[in-house]
Amino acid sequence: RFETWSRRAFVDDEVPLLVGIPERHTDSWEVDAELSTEGLNVVGYLTRESSLGDVARRLLDGLGAAGVPLAALAQQRTASPELVTGDVFGSNISFASTLAVVNADQFPALQLDHPELFEAGTHLIGYWFWELEFVPAPMRRAIDLVEEIWAGSTFVADAFAAITERPVRYVPIPVPEPIAAARHRGSFSP
Repeated sequence: RFETWSRRAFVDDEVPLLVGIPERHTDSWEVDAELSTEGLNVVGYLTRESSLGDVARRLLDGLGAAGVPLAALAQQRTASPELVTGDVFGSNISFASTLAVVNADQFPALQLDHPELFEAGTHLIGYWFWELEFVPAPMRRAIDLVEEIWAGSTFVADAFAAITERPVRYVPIPVPEPIAAARHRGSFSP
């Protein structure tokens, strides 16, 4: 019975997917006195090896390549290992719109860590993933925290669109153009 409960606990008993969420170890973000409407704050696991961190970095790169002014803010509360890079991200909420690449079930942790983001009055967009057609209650509660939802697949967009009147948009994950390697086929050992 324990094994059965373990498999269904998130849906039936609203047990968080991340058991033992890592403790908060981040400073507060500053909210600029006047928020610009000509850009976007991007919040995500930018310094982490997680797939969601990769999605956030791809979105950030794609938006930057399109010339969108950006403020990149790294959410740190995750069990995913840190990337080994020299990248440093900001600590200022600078724009009137925010794209948070933090799954719906983790929005309560984001709100605990950075209440200033929710109090700043920005147009908050959640970029979410979920692999099932049924969206459980803990994830549904996060809908009240955002003005719209973006999803990386039509399946996820359809799952959220079925349970909310808020705008739900399919926004594919950017795929960078491949860069040809300097090596040629003959340089590989047989």
